[in-house]
Amino acid sequence: MKRASTITLTLGALLVLAAPRVTQAETDCLACHGDKSMQDAAGHSIGMDADVFHSSLHGVLKCGDCHTSIKDYPHPDPDKIAPVKCESCHAEQASKLVGSVHANRAEHPCTSCHGDAHAIFPKSDPRSAVYPLNIPRTCGNCHGNDSIARKHGLPNVYPMYIDSIHGFALSREGLLVAANCQSCHGSHHILSHTDPQSPTSK
Repeated sequence: MKRASTITLTLGALLVLAAPRVTQAETDCLACHGDKSMQDAAGHSIGMDADVFHSSLHGVLKCGDCHTSIKDYPHPDPDKIAPVKCESCHAEQASKLVGSVHANRAEHPCTSCHGDAHAIFPKSDPRSAVYPLNIPRTCGNCHGNDSIARKHGLPNVYPMYIDSIHGFALSREGLLVAANCQSCHGSHHILSHTDPQSPTSK
């Protein structure tokens, strides 16, 4: 009995000693990256709002869960750090994105729509980029941009939507049930209207 108590106490002590290391690792990251104004040598933001992150969907994760190539400090320059692979957790969404019109984006296809990975909220949260009232503005970041529209031979559809009955219902009346971009085009597996499998195909 005495030996069992000793083993239990020893294991408990080891857990107590090990726990601060995990906390310390996150604290160490935030000691620098908790500065929202922090930038790398190229001027890209590498800072974050710790409070927003901890309240986001990803706030339950440790930094190393996504930034798998960073093992210690000092870590490599940002351009030598492996990109985050969202598909490690979001395999179903990633598979739907393959073959869609957004699959070959030069930018990160996930954060282009969902926003900063450190500030992603459920789609039912008004802070989310894909909350129904926010979807037109999120899509409008590209589809309301004249230069992008010309580059891809597309009409500038954002102002057309905003002036439509659906746009009025959503943006002026705040009706969450009003049709937004996703209602007709879908989300991850968006296809060209010329594709017979597209929901917007004639």
